[in-house]
Amino acid sequence: MYLWLCYRDSSPLSTFILLFLLQDWVPHTEVLQHLDREVVTALHMHGILTRKEGKLASNLSLYPCCGALFFTDLWINFGPQQLGHVYEIGVDSYLLSRSCFRTSPKKTLDLCTGSGIHAILSSLKGAHSKAVDINPRALLFTEMNSALNNTEVTVSKGDLYDGLGDELFDLITANPPFVPSPEPEMLIHRSPGESGEEVSQQLVQGLPRFLAPGGRFTMILNYPDIEGDPYVQRLERWLGEQHGWLIAVVDYAEIGIGQYIRTHMNFNENYLLEFARYLESYAAQKFRALYLATVYIVRTGDKRPNRAFRIKVDPPTSPVHQRSKRWLEAKLHATRPDWSAPEEWVPKLNPDIKELWTSSTGDRGLVQCHPGSWAQERELPQQEIDLLVQVDGKTPVRALKQRSSVPEEQLLSYLQGFQEESFLL
Repeated sequence: MYLWLCYRDSSPLSTFILLFLLQDWVPHTEVLQHLDREVVTALHMHGILTRKEGKLASNLSLYPCCGALFFTDLWINFGPQQLGHVYEIGVDSYLLSRSCFRTSPKKTLDLCTGSGIHAILSSLKGAHSKAVDINPRALLFTEMNSALNNTEVTVSKGDLYDGLGDELFDLITANPPFVPSPEPEMLIHRSPGESGEEVSQQLVQGLPRFLAPGGRFTMILNYPDIEGDPYVQRLERWLGEQHGWLIAVVDYAEIGIGQYIRTHMNFNENYLLEFARYLESYAAQKFRALYLATVYIVRTGDKRPNRAFRIKVDPPTSPVHQRSKRWLEAKLHATRPDWSAPEEWVPKLNPDIKELWTSSTGDRGLVQCHPGSWAQERELPQQEIDLLVQVDGKTPVRALKQRSSVPEEQLLSYLQGFQEESFLL
């Protein structure tokens, strides 16, 4: 279908999709209509483009993401997986790039870097960025993509945190292998082992040593929902510390066991037997479903007990850096034991809030949010809805105290709750 649509369209986008994503042969003259001859010559000289009978084909895939471009190995793969294959920019990479906010980071680390996409996006925000991968070919792609985007990234061959010494990082990102698989022949860029958590567990276990105070870890993955062992509890157990951390899991989709296996297992002549082997493996580990999610872990630098949150949002189709930043910072701020509402603070409603509703009985209300919001709509007592209605972005806390009929301590508790729920900015 994609081929058919592109053949009917003469735009530059269709030409580049045919050439760099669908691996089709495109007339040399057509490519020259959209790319300078010098660029085409350079791509041909470096083996990225192949020429035959007046047509060009690409030996690599090229993806746009957040204003940058990234080469990977071909995403259309015929035959068995290739050792050293550098994974394409898939849904998981796009979700991580859209949800990970990079606010003035100084030192960043991207583990399992692959094409280098997340290390490069951090570097483009001004960070001193380091990319680590166990695959030497991945580091070559990272260097090439770094040059393509006119930025600098330090590359290092290693197994996760090995070789990093005493370095501390403000932001650590990871798109690790995560497919739970009983197939020993499934390559490491897809599956770390039978549980699918062998690598993500090591990533979380290393945070107390490598994440700076105030630093943030952001990871995209599929994780198994395991009967009797909630995911946020596993994350805290892997951290090995009970104080000074905030753990937030943002779920995008729940995937049924059968659907997940069909999507991820290798197809071969023993398909039915392999499918049954997957089912037996998942059942033995008490998997109930798998989730697609972004995980945020923040080192708060205080002595409070860890706090853990889990929400469900729609998968973002465009960057949601400001939404995710507002939501996480609200959690960090409002859960402080010394939280206070300054007299001159002028709170305003989160722009994600669409409407405030009051029930016909006048004792309950509803906070309704826009689609895609990270603030979760919910019912509230009428007193709280009445207070939210008074938040107009102009009235300071001092005046809200004077207007409100509830005791000051209770009003401040409401404001703190609103802040934690990301209702207020």
